[in-house]
Amino acid sequence: MTAGAFAAKHGLTRRRLTWWQERLGQTAGPRGSVSAPVAPVDIISAAVPSAASTIEVLLRGGRAVRVGADVDEAALARIVAALEALC
Repeated sequence: MTAGAFAAKHGLTRRRLTWWQERLGQTAGPRGSVSAPVAPVDIISAAVPSAASTIEVLLRGGRAVRVGADVDEAALARIVAALEALC
């Protein structure tokens, strides 16, 4: 699938997709197709936590991390530090 077809399929402009490719350091493959590593994911539950039990942490560069109110503080601190290092 070409990058343009992918963008159209997902309601993105070609420019927005290019911006994300540049931001994430991905390059176009043969004939403009997007190459990226893919890993299988199993969805365990489609349940969405209530807003009352979710904390949103806004990071530099507009990134956001949403975690449960019972998140381990040390683990959250490591995650935030790792993400902030990417900015």
